[in-house]
Amino acid sequence: MEDLRLNRAAPSDADATAPPFDEMVTGAGQIRSHWQALMGALRTLAPGAMAERMERARRQYDENGVTYNVFAESRQPQRPWQFDLIPLPVPAEEWRDIEAGLVQRANLLERVIADVYGPQSLIRERLMPPALVQANPAFLRACHGIKPANGAPHLHFYAADIARGRDGRWRVCADRVNAPSGAGYALENRNVLMRTLPEFFQSANVRRLTPFFELWQTALAQLAPRARENPRIVLLTPGPYSETYFEHVYLARQLGLTLAEGADLTVRNAKLYLKTLGGLQQVDVVLRRLDEDYCDPVELRPESAIGVAGLVDAVRAGNVTIANALGAGVVETPAMMPFLPGLAKHLLGEELLMPSVETWWLGQRAVLEEVAGRLDDYVIRPCFAGDMLEASVVGAQLDAPRRRHLLERLRAAPHRYVAQARMHKSAMPVWTQNGLVPRPLLMRCFLIRHEGGYVPMPGAMTRVAADDNGFDISMQRGGAAKDTWIIQHEHAPIVVRPRASAAREPLRRSAGELQSRLADNLFWLGRYTERLDNAARLMRACLMRAPAGGSSAREIAEFQVLAGMLAARGLIERPIGGLPDGRAMAEALGHACGPEGGLSHLFQALQRIAPTVRDRLSADMWNVVNEQVRDARLRFESQPGDLDRLLEGMDYTIGVCAAFHGMAAENMTHGSGWRFLDLGQRIERASHGVSVVHDVFAASGQGAEPWLRLLLEVSDSAITYRTRYMAAVQPAPVLDLVLCDETNPRAIAYQLRQIETHLCELVRRDVRAYSQPEQRIARAVLAGIELFDVERVGSTFDRAAMAALDALLGDTRARLSDLSEAITRAYFSHVKTAQSIGYEIGPAAEPRP
Repeated sequence: MEDLRLNRAAPSDADATAPPFDEMVTGAGQIRSHWQALMGALRTLAPGAMAERMERARRQYDENGVTYNVFAESRQPQRPWQFDLIPLPVPAEEWRDIEAGLVQRANLLERVIADVYGPQSLIRERLMPPALVQANPAFLRACHGIKPANGAPHLHFYAADIARGRDGRWRVCADRVNAPSGAGYALENRNVLMRTLPEFFQSANVRRLTPFFELWQTALAQLAPRARENPRIVLLTPGPYSETYFEHVYLARQLGLTLAEGADLTVRNAKLYLKTLGGLQQVDVVLRRLDEDYCDPVELRPESAIGVAGLVDAVRAGNVTIANALGAGVVETPAMMPFLPGLAKHLLGEELLMPSVETWWLGQRAVLEEVAGRLDDYVIRPCFAGDMLEASVVGAQLDAPRRRHLLERLRAAPHRYVAQARMHKSAMPVWTQNGLVPRPLLMRCFLIRHEGGYVPMPGAMTRVAADDNGFDISMQRGGAAKDTWIIQHEHAPIVVRPRASAAREPLRRSAGELQSRLADNLFWLGRYTERLDNAARLMRACLMRAPAGGSSAREIAEFQVLAGMLAARGLIERPIGGLPDGRAMAEALGHACGPEGGLSHLFQALQRIAPTVRDRLSADMWNVVNEQVRDARLRFESQPGDLDRLLEGMDYTIGVCAAFHGMAAENMTHGSGWRFLDLGQRIERASHGVSVVHDVFAASGQGAEPWLRLLLEVSDSAITYRTRYMAAVQPAPVLDLVLCDETNPRAIAYQLRQIETHLCELVRRDVRAYSQPEQRIARAVLAGIELFDVERVGSTFDRAAMAALDALLGDTRARLSDLSEAITRAYFSHVKTAQSIGYEIGPAAEPRP
């Protein structure tokens, strides 16, 4: 296709010797007019105020759990969000030009995608080379010929990375159409900045972002293939290990969508369903944040374990709309850029309003030879994601051997590479401890399709480089995000017209939408939180008896019993003898609280599972389980050998767990999600209580008073006992309080009664037969506790009573384990195999560590 040789993007810089464009200052050293109000507000701040505001913003991001996951950082996959407080103001006149260019470009790419997956006339008419489609891994052959249902567009959500060159003109550096990220982060950046520096907004008329998201919600509903007043829309996410998982949760809440992973969905009869505890619920629209080739292991990528088997078939049948359409990523390749001017003339009858960065496709022999002769002037990039080059290569930075090697690779497969001029991006100020310094910037803009046209978000997510090198600006390489202001003289908000509703929605007391995966994770979140609380209480009791010079024989004996409990639960490596100086205790508990200790493993388990249910937790609950749990963990790791600091850490951890369970009880709607969370807590507390009673009486042998007091302390029931029985401590009243008293929230019987209540309610809502295996087990174990003759214990603890108690505790422990497995089989094992089609029930989920 030698006739396409001259198709390239416009030159990036008019004058290669000119300095980069300065966004804030003119060439004459004057502050630009649209920056003056912002800089005036900045000058009014007291010395040191910006450092304090930066710290305030950092705390707010941490409290909100804003992260950007970096896969290379395996020990800390969730990296705090990097943000700079100085926004980028853009005047309204300039923004109108940007909007016009991006709207035209989105329309053009939509037309190109429709042709690629339709008649492919652009290839036949030699307006674009076949290699950009046929050799492109993003071209999904299984999707060829598929038209989106109900006339929906292929490209519903479009993002473009743009930068300004030396000549002051904005150019597109990359088109993002596969699963563009950043819009949610942009809204969060705006919210944090408004709280941190409200005086900035008092001096400028900045367009709001929230109307755009309201319009987006309406636009998604209009994509539904079925005529429904309230279509079911899900946001398909790869899960909590995705680098932008925070944004998935954030957008699901902002847009009112159901957050779903591939395992939450199934296809039956070419229809997509959400798997919930209440049954299958048909899905109308999917906002896709999962890379397109991973969406269907049957027709796209067979090794994908995070997609939905049969999804392409459901799309082909017109029963569900995917936004963006599967295969839309074919136009993301930078090799498309040189051909966009000609395509705009052919498809739109217009000149391309916003050019791309200067780009040459090397699949033409003459172009390849020209670039090879001027390699120092270009950056060589792969055309397709995951191709041979791991990263872009700057020609001027290569020595002779590496240059020869690169040219050999280019000549071996020239159609897989492009050459782009190295663009000197414009710079804007970034706040540092040493004042404002200029940094190159890249702006990501967002558009949605609504009623036949594209509507831009009146703002953007601007990113700045970590240093003066603006070659590759990204969050993965240490860049920081900035808010982007669209300055205008008059308000012109997006008008969102409410959808007309012909039918009134029936009132509901239960959503009935809890996915089996979420129920499973909530159940284990409750268990891990309670397990952490139990461990902290045991360790606190042990620390308070740490042997010292004046320790009594009773204190040392109690200490040894508690240390044995800790060893049996894997919190310390082995039981500890009662050494007078307590150094063994400090060493053992210091290790237990260290990075590789048993308590640290509980923290890790809790922090690992919490993100999987983030969309079900309020901001306050998330702050507890994320921020405060992390603070508790750091308290232990800072000084692991200091017994006083360890004791303070135990108190703090117990308080954090209590705060979480209290918020769950008071803030969560008492539906299925709350019941599974509380079920996990109750089963864990009952199992722990049984073990504690067994261990204490096994150690005492006779039920002596010191051991009974220890049992009351560990069971957090000493105050209640003292109120009822004054000073007398006897076996029967103690066992009644910690074992059989259904009014004591720490008693084993109380946990079992709550478990039975939850299971009955879940069965009732699930419309199943009343008596289920998990219910029968719960009733049997509760009956065993209720029928136990506490009075038989009396004031002394004879051998027969000891044997009866031991048998009861052993039976209760075994039945609680059976109960957990029965709940898992009934509610959590609905996970289809990766290659199956339809709603298949797989094997029971394996117990969590």
